[in-house]
Amino acid sequence: ITTIDQAMNDKTIIDMITNAIKDTNKNGDCCPSNAAKIQRFSILPRDFSVETGELTPTLKLKRSVVAKMHMELIDRIYAAPRGDVYIHATKK
Repeated sequence: ITTIDQAMNDKTIIDMITNAIKDTNKNGDCCPSNAAKIQRFSILPRDFSVETGELTPTLKLKRSVVAKMHMELIDRIYAAPRGDVYIHATKK
């Protein structure tokens, strides 16, 4: 796997991430409550960057910008059935 596109569609990579999340969620030191557990995830089609406005010049995430840019995916993540862990992002 050499590209994000390949990772987004590779079952082995998605399963590895899913298993790592499940193992981490079982660790009481990392996840002391259900609220701290990762329920679902997605692999975005590109990295955050200063050039696209998602990061400040000091590389801090602009949460409001990211939320606005990825609102459709965020809505799909929250609306996904309980058993769905990986939510595929569409490439824009």
